[in-house]
Amino acid sequence: MNPFEPVEDLGDDLVDNPLLDVERLQAATADKGLLPALRESLHAATARLDADFRAGRTTGELLRARGELVDQLLCTAWRALQLPESGMALVAVGGYGRGELHPSSDIDLLILIDEERGTPERTSTSLEPRAV
Repeated sequence: MNPFEPVEDLGDDLVDNPLLDVERLQAATADKGLLPALRESLHAATARLDADFRAGRTTGELLRARGELVDQLLCTAWRALQLPESGMALVAVGGYGRGELHPSSDIDLLILIDEERGTPERTSTSLEPRAV
């Protein structure tokens, strides 16, 4: 699956998150493609978190909320890209892994692949069309 092409259905197992408008994400994914829709959802949530910060919500709450949102968006992407549910692991590292995902922070990830899946060259080739 090309992450820039429209996706008709993300499935019905999206977790209820006050920062994520699931219907809007579904519609944007079907219209614009997975990655543009996820990016749009992240930007909308960032604006909401900024407003919450200005309204006095604590930094700790905001960092946790942003991390939970990114968790959900990454899980959605993993499923939509039809990546395996076993033999591979997506690991958060850096500030994101520590639960300190600030608004301007990058999202550092590590993908671990079971040795049984094949050589690194074969695995990177199979992931290449899905890379962002």
